[in-house]
Amino acid sequence: MTTFSDRATVVISHRVREGRESDYAQWRAAINIAVARYEGFDGLEEIRPQAGAQADWVIVFRFRSAEQLSEWLSSDERRALVEQAEDLLDEMHEQIVSTPGQAVEPQTIVISERVKPGREQDYSTWQSGITAAASRFPGYLGGEQFPPVPGVQDEWVYMLRFATPEQLDGWLNSNERKQWRDKAEPFLEHVDIQRIAAGLGGWFPVSAKTGEVPPPNWKQALAVLLAMYPTVMCLMIFVSPLLEAAPEPADMFVRALMNVIILTWVLMPVTNRVIKHWLYPRSAADNVVGTGLVVIAFAAMVATFVVVS
Repeated sequence: MTTFSDRATVVISHRVREGRESDYAQWRAAINIAVARYEGFDGLEEIRPQAGAQADWVIVFRFRSAEQLSEWLSSDERRALVEQAEDLLDEMHEQIVSTPGQAVEPQTIVISERVKPGREQDYSTWQSGITAAASRFPGYLGGEQFPPVPGVQDEWVYMLRFATPEQLDGWLNSNERKQWRDKAEPFLEHVDIQRIAAGLGGWFPVSAKTGEVPPPNWKQALAVLLAMYPTVMCLMIFVSPLLEAAPEPADMFVRALMNVIILTWVLMPVTNRVIKHWLYPRSAADNVVGTGLVVIAFAAMVATFVVVS
C-alpha cells in the first residue's frame, strides 16, 4: 500500500579514534538521550563495528517528519554535542535517506540463512558488515535479526526494509552486496530470500483522517513474527513431509507461497485486531501490558513447538 509520507531518516557513520572508545560511549549515550527528547523522534538503530568487517559505527535516526529531523540536525544542542566529539572521531558522514513529499511504498525482504556448524562467529561478523553496508544505501529503513531456536529451527532469519522498491533493488543489485554475498559462501549452507511486495506498511494500515501513524518498526517486526513463526513451524511439521520426494527448491517455493498467502489474508488481519491496543497504544499501560503479553505468547509458542516437534 503506497502512502504519502513526510517521515525522514538520517544515517550517520563515524569512526572512533583508537583508545577513545570509553569516552565515545559516554558521548553517544548523551546524544541519544538528547535526541529522544525532541518532538517527532521515532527511534534509532545502532550498528557496531566488527573486526575484519567494518570499522565504522553506523547510527540510524528516524523522525516522523523531515521538518522535525531538520530541527534536530540544526539545533544548538546537537551542534554543541557534535563539537564535543571532534577529538573522539576520525570521520563522520551524514546521509538523509527519506525526504518530505516522497511517495513511499516500504519494501521488505525476509532472508533465511543456514550457517555451517562451527562458523557462527564468522557469520556474526559478516552479518554486521553487510548490515552496515546496506544501512548506507538510500532508502534504508532498518532490519531485524532473529537467531535460530535450538530444537525448533536451525536458520537465522533477517528482515530488511527499504523505503521504495527501487531503493531495495538498488541494494540487492549493487556490486557491494554481491561482494559481501561472495564472502559468505564458505560458511553458508543455504540462503532463501522472500520478498514481501507491499512491505510491512501494507500490513499496518493507518488513517490519515485520524492522524494515526504506523507502529514503530520493532512492534511491526514482532507482530509479523507473532504470526509468521507458528505459520512457518506448522508448514515445516505438516507440509514438508508431504513434499519429501520433491526437490528442495520446490519444497521451499510451496512453503513460501503458502506462508505469504496465510500471513497476508488470514493471520495478519487477525493478529492486528487482537493486539491493536498494543500496536496503537493510548496509554503507557497499553505498552507495558501489551509487551508482556507478546513475550508470553512467544514463550508459549516456542514451548508448544518444542513438544510437538
